[in-house]
Amino acid sequence: MVHKIGFIGAGNMATALIVAFSKAKVASVISVSDRNVEKLEHLRSKVDVFVSQSNVSVVQESSIVFVCVKPKDVVRVMDEIKDHVSGKLVVSIAAGITLETLESTLDTSVVRVMPNTPCLVGEMAAGYALGTKVSKKEAQMISDLLNVAGVAVKVSEKDIDVVSALSGSGPAFMAYLFKIMVKSAEKQGLSSELAWKLMLQTAKGTAIQMQQTGMSADDLITMVSSPGGSTIEGRKVLEKAGLEKVFSSTLEAAVKKNKQLG
Repeated sequence: MVHKIGFIGAGNMATALIVAFSKAKVASVISVSDRNVEKLEHLRSKVDVFVSQSNVSVVQESSIVFVCVKPKDVVRVMDEIKDHVSGKLVVSIAAGITLETLESTLDTSVVRVMPNTPCLVGEMAAGYALGTKVSKKEAQMISDLLNVAGVAVKVSEKDIDVVSALSGSGPAFMAYLFKIMVKSAEKQGLSSELAWKLMLQTAKGTAIQMQQTGMSADDLITMVSSPGGSTIEGRKVLEKAGLEKVFSSTLEAAVKKNKQLG
């Protein structure tokens, strides 16, 4: 099914979704509004979209509206568009803004989605929660739409903040780890270009191996860790450093912040 999709906000996450939907050809038209004209022009140089500085115009032209503004701006936007959303599906990607808050102002079907930037390359990992007015048809429609950009799973709203920390913030946490490993490889003599090439392929290959085989993390660790070998020696350092506690605290901090953003 091809939709008329609107975006209020043209930031990084909105742009990633727009690119994914455009590539998948799931929209007959994509309309985007933003106060920043430069953002709109930059977006239009990359994707065939209708741009406007009017949020109301975008809503009127769309059957599905993605609200992609900062959490502090959501209330203002809702007040602006509330008289124009009847019969439309409104999808918010704003962290911390609950379905209850959305439904208290918008008399229509609403959905919360926590996407991530890999949707730019069709590899999104997202969680979404449905509002009380969402019909079965709309639920299937949003599932089909989001899954063209990668993988989207329906979750309870109480889990959205964790999803945001794990998959939303996850690419930044993983890229930070990749950077550290590459720097270490460079210190051991590898060129930056070669180290990055091998690091990114290793990360990709590991994820695909676990996805396609169903292998657990522990199984893969055991497979790679030959008795008396170098992986075992490296693991001793990792385990002694307490990385489990570090990453657990990292995720907890992100979850806590997500809860405060509303």
